[in-house]
Amino acid sequence: TQKISVEEAVRVENVKQVPDIFRSYTDDGFSSTYRPRYFKVVVPDLQEGDILEYEFVNYNIKNYLNNPNFKEFSPVYYQCNRSMPVEKQVIEVAMQDDKYHLGYKSLQGAPDFVPTNSKNGKVYRWEDKGREKMTDLRYVNRNLEMPSVKFQVIYAKKSSNEYMFVNDQKDLRKDLTEAEFSDKARLFWFSGDNSSVPADWKVDYDDEIKAIYKAMKKRNITDAPNDDYVRKAYYTIRGKTLFRNWSDYAFAKVFAGLLDKKNIPYEVVATSSNILTGINNLAFVKEIVWVIKYNNKYYSNPYEHLNPGEIPLWLNGNRAVAFGNAPKATAAAIVLPVADTASNSLQHIIKTSLTADNAGLVVDEGRQATGIVKGELMDDILALTPFMENDFRNFDGESLYEGLNPKDRTEAETEMTAQKKEWKEDKPKMMKAMIEEDYNHEVAGDVVFKVANDGRSFKKQALTFNQKYTLTGMTAKAGSDIVLSLPAMIGDQSQIRKEERARQSAADLGYARTLQWSISFTIPAGYTVQGLEKLNQRVANEAASFTAAVAVQGTELVLTVKKVYNTKYLEVSKWPLLVQVLDAAFNWSQSKVVLKKG
Repeated sequence: TQKISVEEAVRVENVKQVPDIFRSYTDDGFSSTYRPRYFKVVVPDLQEGDILEYEFVNYNIKNYLNNPNFKEFSPVYYQCNRSMPVEKQVIEVAMQDDKYHLGYKSLQGAPDFVPTNSKNGKVYRWEDKGREKMTDLRYVNRNLEMPSVKFQVIYAKKSSNEYMFVNDQKDLRKDLTEAEFSDKARLFWFSGDNSSVPADWKVDYDDEIKAIYKAMKKRNITDAPNDDYVRKAYYTIRGKTLFRNWSDYAFAKVFAGLLDKKNIPYEVVATSSNILTGINNLAFVKEIVWVIKYNNKYYSNPYEHLNPGEIPLWLNGNRAVAFGNAPKATAAAIVLPVADTASNSLQHIIKTSLTADNAGLVVDEGRQATGIVKGELMDDILALTPFMENDFRNFDGESLYEGLNPKDRTEAETEMTAQKKEWKEDKPKMMKAMIEEDYNHEVAGDVVFKVANDGRSFKKQALTFNQKYTLTGMTAKAGSDIVLSLPAMIGDQSQIRKEERARQSAADLGYARTLQWSISFTIPAGYTVQGLEKLNQRVANEAASFTAAVAVQGTELVLTVKKVYNTKYLEVSKWPLLVQVLDAAFNWSQSKVVLKKG
C-alpha cells in the first residue's frame, strides 16, 4: 500500500478534462452554474499498462416532499466501453426494502441486471467483462449505438407496476411503436390527479401559474399582444428554472397554463432527447421531453439560457408527437425543425502579432456564436460570470434584490460582491485551460476575458465574447527566417486515424453548421511572407466543405477560412466525403507560414 500525498494537489481548471473514470455516472452534467472542483494528485510509479481497481458508492435518501408514496430517481445511463480497457465492472443497486424497484433496459448486447437476495434485502447486480477501450470514433451517438444499460430506481408504497411508464420489466425490453408512445404520452399529460408524476417533477402548477400571471398583470404584460405576452411568460419561467431546476414537464405544464389564461391556442409536443434515447427505446417517464408549440414555434424548457423558439441540440430534428390541449384531441406524428448552416454559426475574428522576442504570438480574439453552436459554448463561456444579474430586464421582472428589506438586501449584495470577486480570479484560469486545449499550445501570462453579449435576450440572441492572450511555441527559427504556425489558429481539427476510415455505421454530426475564421497577422518590419500559394484551398461536396484563402493587405497577412457541415446525419456510404473535408482542414491547420528576413 502506498500513501498518496494530497498536499500538492493541483486544481483542474477545465473540468471537461477530467477522465470519465473519475466521475460518478450519476453526477449531473456540467453547466454554467454547476462547476464542481476537481484536483489532480501525483501517483508515484504509475505506468502504462497498470491495472486500476476502484469503487465508489452513491447513497439516496428518502426525501419525497410532494409525494411520500411514490418517487422515481433520475435514470442512469452507463456505457460498457470506457476510456480505458475494462477487465471487469460491476454495478450493484441495493434496495433498502421491498418498496424499492428497479427498471432497466440493456442495449446493443449489454448484460442484464440479475436480482439476488442478501441478508439486507434485494440487490440487483450487473456484471460485465472484457471490454475494449472506447475508441475515439467520431460522430457516434454512444448511448444509442454502443453497448449500454440504462436503469432507474423507483420507490412506491404500492406495486411499482401501477406507476411505471410500461407495465412490467418484461415490457421494458420491447421497443415502442410511434402509436404506443403517442397513447402513453397523451394519457400521462391528461391524467387528472397526476399521481404518477415523479415527485421531483412536481410543482404546484396552479399556484405557480397564478403567481406568475399576477406578477405579469401587475406590470401590464397581460394586456400586451399575444406574441409579447408569450415571450415574457417564457422569460419569467426561465428566471425561476435557473435557480429551481424545473423539469421539462413542469415547464410545459406552467407555460401551457399561462397560455390558457388568455385562451391562446397551442399544442403539446412529446419527444425524447436524441442524445440519450430514441422514442422506440424510451423506457421511463423521465425520458419524455415536453415542448409547447405556439404560432409554429417550439418552446422547450429554457433551463439557464434558452430564448423563446430556440431548439436545443437534443431536440434538433427529433421525431415527436403533437396533440391539442383537450383530452379528445387527436395526435399527429411530426418532426421537429432541423437546424441549418445559416442559423448555426461560429465566427472568429482573430488579430495576431509576434511577441517582442519573436517566439510567441499575441492574440486578440473575438467570437460570435448563434443557434446550437451558441448552446454548446454557452455553459463554459458564462460559467463564473454574473450573467443572471440583469435577467429581469428580459421579462420586466424583479431584480435579484427587489422586495428585500434593507438588512437582507445588504447581506445579499455583500455575498454577491464576494462571489464576483472569486469569479474574477477563477474565470481567467478556466479560459486559459480551455485555450490551451483548443490550440494545443501553452498560454504565457494571464488571459483577459470579457463577455460582450450573453446571447440570452430576444433582441440580441448572439453570444459574443473577447479574449486576449499570448501563445507560446508558435514560431521556429530557420536561420534568420521565422517559421510561423499561423494556420493553427483555426484550432484543433479532427484527425481521422487509419482505424476510423472504414466505418460501419452512419455518422451523427449533431447538427448542420458554419464555422468561419478571419485571421490577421501584422507582418514585422524587415520581413516578407513566402509560401502562401498552398494555403489557398477549396474542398466541397454534399457532406461538407472547407475553403481557405490568403492575401497580403499592406502590412497585414489575412487568412479567411470557412468550414461547413451540411447535414445532421450522414449515410455510411457518404462517410468518405466527410473524411475528404476533415483531412483537408487538418492538413491545412498543420501548414506553416515563412517570414523571410530582408
